[in-house]
Amino acid sequence: MSSVFGACSSKRKNRPVSQMASRFIDIGRGSSINNVVDVTNYVLMEIGHPLHAFDYDMLAGHKIVVKTAKENEKFITLDGKERILGSETLMICDAERQLQLRE
Repeated sequence: MSSVFGACSSKRKNRPVSQMASRFIDIGRGSSINNVVDVTNYVLMEIGHPLHAFDYDMLAGHKIVVKTAKENEKFITLDGKERILGSETLMICDAERQLQLRE
């Protein structure tokens, strides 16, 4: 499955989405968060492919690097658990660090 990637400028303001959009998002996944997160979830619900949004000013080197993980590479997930990755895992990184993974 291919993914759609994007970068979002930090000058963009996170704010609630419209009531109509919020109701649509609520039907699909539970609750509206903010305009950036909700747009990425909307894309996932509509086309079945995730959209990853990043704050451009927070990306080291102002770039996104997509690569496969090294066998037994470690990654700490949002729940604080260390995961051991296989060489088939897709890594989304900036110039200095891992940002997300895609299995």
